[in-house]
Amino acid sequence: MRIFSFSLVSWLGAESPFLFVWAFNTADAVILSWCSILKKDSVYTLLNVFWIMVGIIGMVRASQISVIDVKAAWLHLITQIIALFS
Repeated sequence: MRIFSFSLVSWLGAESPFLFVWAFNTADAVILSWCSILKKDSVYTLLNVFWIMVGIIGMVRASQISVIDVKAAWLHLITQIIALFS
């Protein structure tokens, strides 16, 4: 899966669908993490969880969401949770 997505980037260059590539690679890391959890391979699980985090950051950057938007969304979420429990 990763070979396909990196090939796509090398073929298309700046015209690459970077959000798709990051989502595709992150989905691959999720699948591999699940397999390594089932196999009880802690090192491979750690490696793929790391790639999931990298993928999430890559998707946020590729979608061009600003830090202010993310902070506002978290603040709204926390406010809703507090309102739910009060």
